[in-house]
Amino acid sequence: MRRLYGFDGYAKEEHWCNRAYSRFFAKWEIAPNQDNVLYSVNPMGDIQCLSANNRVCVRPNFGPVNSNSETDRPLVCGAMHQRVMGFDGYSKEGHWCNAIRRFITQEHPALATMATIRKLDYAEKVWLTAEFNYETSWAGAGFGLSGTQRGAPEYMEIETQEGHTGLAINSLPRDAEWYAAHPEARGDALYNHADGEAQDDLFMYSNSWVAADEPAVVMHLYKPSGNITSMRMTTKLASGASSWPGIWVHDNHVGLRGPGRHDISVDTTTMPGHAVDSWLTLGMRVTPTGDLRYYLAYGWVDDPFRQRYFLGSNKTLSAANSMTHFPVVSQADAIVMNSNVFNSGEPNVIGSIVYAKKVAPR
Repeated sequence: MRRLYGFDGYAKEEHWCNRAYSRFFAKWEIAPNQDNVLYSVNPMGDIQCLSANNRVCVRPNFGPVNSNSETDRPLVCGAMHQRVMGFDGYSKEGHWCNAIRRFITQEHPALATMATIRKLDYAEKVWLTAEFNYETSWAGAGFGLSGTQRGAPEYMEIETQEGHTGLAINSLPRDAEWYAAHPEARGDALYNHADGEAQDDLFMYSNSWVAADEPAVVMHLYKPSGNITSMRMTTKLASGASSWPGIWVHDNHVGLRGPGRHDISVDTTTMPGHAVDSWLTLGMRVTPTGDLRYYLAYGWVDDPFRQRYFLGSNKTLSAANSMTHFPVVSQADAIVMNSNVFNSGEPNVIGSIVYAKKVAPR
């Protein structure tokens, strides 16, 4: 739109992009300490308030409401606000645009503001000659990853999928052909027999964390239709119990698993860019109080820690589903875990993994 007409449509009064996104895609939330302003973030990253005329913000008395044909003309901070109100909103201290942007920045710190502790990028040439040794360590190791008690996938090769290079993984029969390609597996008690597990797991290890570090993990994953993939953090609770919460991605929903509780299903069919054969960008982070935050973007994005990709927090989701919220205090063993179920016969692909912590103030 911008290339053709010189503007993006989302921040132009009465434009169909502005109205359609407001009505069908925006996630409206009540802004804290802003007199019930209902806000969302548009695809260009600008904050907007629910409005019927691109001028006055809707302030409901009782909780969030959805946009409809009478309230699908949001007032967008920045260029639109400058045209309509005479100033951009962001630069005025105390204005709702300014206050909400500050709140979002605090709630969803950008990945670029954090210290990267470890990163695996399978587009790097060093991985082209790497191999997975099924006899190494306790469950095999290679490509910067380790197997688990379920066993690693039998197929692990660097491939390119839809313009991005990654580690393709798949479950294969442990037959004569496979053992000929991986003779070391014959003598390993975990791999010297048929695979009885439908699920395959991989771990990435690195320096330990506690909740005060505000750790975060990001993964780029490709999932073909029918397969299941996930990103999980290994955590310990105050009781000392271990738990493996995470985001389980199915074709049309995700299961948000929390510490000590079952998955909470979230429909993804109305999310922007939803596709069943697609790259995904998954993010999880831990707050200083031990809450978990879940993020998902369809497509390959550099940073999923944005309001528009936010699926919810463990504390809020647990309460809304009458489940107990268990804060996490530290990691259990590995930093991140990738679990997969290969129903389609086609491989899932891991594009990259990033582990970061909040930068301590000097």
